[in-house]
Amino acid sequence: MSRYEGYETFYKEAFARVLFRALCITGNKELAWDVAQEAMLVMLEKWDQRRARTFDDNLRYAAGVAGKQALSARRRIAVQVKALVQLGGRRETSAAPFDVEVEFAHDLMAALEGMSVQERAVAVLSASGMSTGDVADALRITQSTVRSHKQRIRRGLHLPSVVLALGEGDA
Repeated sequence: MSRYEGYETFYKEAFARVLFRALCITGNKELAWDVAQEAMLVMLEKWDQRRARTFDDNLRYAAGVAGKQALSARRRIAVQVKALVQLGGRRETSAAPFDVEVEFAHDLMAALEGMSVQERAVAVLSASGMSTGDVADALRITQSTVRSHKQRIRRGLHLPSVVLALGEGDA
């Protein structure tokens, strides 16, 4: 038996969920991707010890690792933004991406509060750049269900940055 037997299957089934958790916390799709990959690498390192556990137990562990890493990343970004603001006066143009990402994260978190679990998943995965087909595959639902959720989400949102992130072409 290979030391990593079963890991590839776990990765394929768990990654989208771990990414969702990271994106909910960070609000930044690139950062969430890095955090989720890092969490899955931790699982790979521990796979020999964790392989016999249930999928749900391993998923909770990987999501917990991602959550801790995402919170640390959010704290680092908050410290960086605070430092930039404290520098006073005019902000450098390099500060704009932080401002945009922080604003998007706040908008997304506010929007997620009023949604069902499945709508939240569709919103976050779509905002992370996944296509309708990829979201449907990740959530094991039909593409028409994804499109219906997107339409319902857009109608209920008054947050332009989140609506734009959902994409408008496949509603």
